[in-house]
Amino acid sequence: MAFIDIFNFKKYFSKPSDAQVARYGHVNALYDQLAAGNLTSAIYPEVDGDVDITTPAGTLFISNPIPASDLLNINLNNSKITTTSTIVFTVNHGSSASFVTQASADNGVINIRVTNTSLAEPMTDINISYIIVY
Repeated sequence: MAFIDIFNFKKYFSKPSDAQVARYGHVNALYDQLAAGNLTSAIYPEVDGDVDITTPAGTLFISNPIPASDLLNINLNNSKITTTSTIVFTVNHGSSASFVTQASADNGVINIRVTNTSLAEPMTDINISYIIVY
């Protein structure tokens, strides 16, 4: 197997401009998926448990507070999700409770877990914003 130096494409092309095109080719391939016009988002009010998502980006509003030292599990369901799907998400809430998050992808579902690590204060007014690259 030959080693290809992906940071120095000039070795493989006759014109330097061709090397520049090849270097950024993989980034441009993602542009079609991540272009702002192609990413529609949805707002899911008062989520609790399973959510059938219809867009690759959205915001979840959690209706119930997470009690101190407790866990919230949310499953985002969509047939396009695979084990290689990537999710980027943020959690915002209206209290000073600390928390830990974790996500995992499986065929058809992404599981998001938010654990309230505070010993006394519940997490309230929770919003989870996400983007998924299928």
